[in-house]
Amino acid sequence: MGEAPALEGRCICGGAGWWLAERPQDATTCNCTFCRRFGVMMAYAEDGPGGTITGETRLYLWGPRAIALHLCPTCGSYLGWTEVARGGPRRFAANLRLALDPDSVADIPVQPFEGLVSFEDLPKRGQCLADLWA
Repeated sequence: MGEAPALEGRCICGGAGWWLAERPQDATTCNCTFCRRFGVMMAYAEDGPGGTITGETRLYLWGPRAIALHLCPTCGSYLGWTEVARGGPRRFAANLRLALDPDSVADIPVQPFEGLVSFEDLPKRGQCLADLWA
């Protein structure tokens, strides 16, 4: 990571985190069994140059999409995920709820995603992250 990241997030205890090289254009809210239970708001990038998980994490391999979910082994915070089985660049997702500066992500538009059954984007509702925090 040569330049300062656009966004950074940390778990509750500060032992693990993530960074994103660029501010995301939108954030995904998903209704899959995992995202729904954790209430996450995800931003995506290419793992490595676009951002990544930092610090020690506990991995949980999940689903047919072959992703590794990263949780802090101390406080249990869900940081995000990385792809584990894919040719070419791997995707990375950061849980924006852990942003160090919530105001820096509050106005990011929300993209609802149907991750339980059809695995497709849903129509936008004109909301931003701050609308879902209230």
